[in-house]
Amino acid sequence: MRIERLHRRLVGRTWELTLDLLDAQGLAEARTIMRLMSCFAPAPFPIDLLDVDILSSTALFPPMQLADRLDRALEALVSLSLLDVTEVLNSYNGDDEAACLVAHPLVLEANAHWLRDAETRERVAIWRAAVQLLEARDDLIPELPRHRSWWRLLVPHVQTVVSRVPADDAEVLAQALQLGLSVFTHLWFDEKVDEASDLATLLKERSTELNSDHPVRLSIRHRHALAHLDREEAAAEYSDVLAAQLRELGRDHPETLITRHDMATVMEEKGALAEAEAEYRAVLEDRRRVLGPSSPYTLVTHSALAELIRKRGHTEQANREYGNIAHVIANEVDDPSFLPLHNRHQLAHALDDQGRFEEAERDYRAILKELEEDGATNTILYRGLKKCLSENLSKQNKHADALREYEELISVIPPGEPEGVDLLDMYHRHGDLLRYAGEYERAVVEIKKGLNLRVVNADENDSVVLQERHCLSHALESLGQYEEAEAELSSVVAAYSALLGDEAEKTREAMYCLGLLMQSIGRWSEADRLYEVVLAAESAALGADHSDTLVTMFKLTQVRLSSGAITAEVAIETFRKLLSLQTSLCESGSKRIAELRDEIFRLRSKKRRPNA
Repeated sequence: MRIERLHRRLVGRTWELTLDLLDAQGLAEARTIMRLMSCFAPAPFPIDLLDVDILSSTALFPPMQLADRLDRALEALVSLSLLDVTEVLNSYNGDDEAACLVAHPLVLEANAHWLRDAETRERVAIWRAAVQLLEARDDLIPELPRHRSWWRLLVPHVQTVVSRVPADDAEVLAQALQLGLSVFTHLWFDEKVDEASDLATLLKERSTELNSDHPVRLSIRHRHALAHLDREEAAAEYSDVLAAQLRELGRDHPETLITRHDMATVMEEKGALAEAEAEYRAVLEDRRRVLGPSSPYTLVTHSALAELIRKRGHTEQANREYGNIAHVIANEVDDPSFLPLHNRHQLAHALDDQGRFEEAERDYRAILKELEEDGATNTILYRGLKKCLSENLSKQNKHADALREYEELISVIPPGEPEGVDLLDMYHRHGDLLRYAGEYERAVVEIKKGLNLRVVNADENDSVVLQERHCLSHALESLGQYEEAEAELSSVVAAYSALLGDEAEKTREAMYCLGLLMQSIGRWSEADRLYEVVLAAESAALGADHSDTLVTMFKLTQVRLSSGAITAEVAIETFRKLLSLQTSLCESGSKRIAELRDEIFRLRSKKRRPNA
């Protein structure tokens, strides 16, 4: 230990002699720069923070030609190896590199030792300048994802300043602790909970040197409670802090609003859902007015309110709220990843429900990427999102992509019957995706897996078994195995008819599909009979003018035209009437309208051709 202390003293003396040399060369700024650097951590320090305007406003540097003199002093320090220059990727400018200064820990320690022994006036001036330099980019909001790389550079320096800044200047101490609160915010939103908790402990220790009702100390008490206390203890601390904030800052101050939001969270956790909803609504209204609708804090409260409404069983109202949030994000927010994952998950669902499939796909992929980077691929949330993404892609008719995502999902499901996995549903969904992607043979194999699993513990007329057999018939039909498809589907129709009656939706769907199969292979009389039954059932259940009923009438007319039971003129007239009705019921781009128009055009063209 004695040799180590001697070594440190020799290093310090060596560097002081080097700074004396630079003084003699007219570069007195070099010594002050090193004193300033000793306030920070031995980690890359962004050169952008050496703001000339801030430094010239202090008594530490002569204002004349300061920019030029600083450049010369820095060049000399680098050439003498007191400082090094490095480039750090992913600065706040995006993919650009941030030029940073790095000093050896022993060099910084030697300068810090000098600073501790300096006269009070000079020591206070150095620390005041150091804190002001760290505040130089307070426009880079710590909550926003696009600023995270910048704040990651600042974390070690702010932590060092908070731990070392003297308490003999209360104003500088409060400024340093406020910077610490900003770093806590960055760490918390960046989900670095352990680091944030450690910082909250340090902040609480240093804040005891401020008055008990100082706003910064109140905020630190809140962050410490958030990071460390259990629900009951946190509730008591929030209540005490909130009373002081209301008195010192007022109801609308952003810090007061943070505590009010977390008080609502405590109410929710305790099961007081109505009271929590009322408080979330009040905080949301105040944050919209004070911070604006696109503030991260406003959106956090709005998302918490939407999720609570969903939790209370008001799904439609919750979806409307999530839709409103999605609208704000789409128009005013670059990157919503500051929101909790479960809220972003629900936002993606809301976009799906609104038919905004591409936006929902983007959000699903962004959340999945974060989970993959965190190694959370074997979680219920990850598997659920993979399934949602696959379904979303299917809605966009991206069947190959949907199949690929679903097969990636299957690959991460552990063996056995893991929690949150419905194996029957998995086989069914996989079979459907294979069929949509044109892989019919594999679809048949996968659907049969599900059927074999189900029939072990279920009756042959079980609703899921019948649904699986219905899907199997379509896969067989796609393979050209018409007899097998007919046998499966006929059996399903008979079971549904006996169990539910012909007017039941499941019966109508199966019978209609059997009619389509008969029509596709030219068995007109069977198709005619099936469509007649479906038409009567739909007229009774839905009404004669329902869009589904009109589709069945269209198919029945096609069959009768093909069998020669009616003429082309009669078919065209029927199709025209159906088109008029469907146009009043469906959107202009509807497939049902397009099919009718195409069929009318085809028949008219055929009549015009010679020898037709």
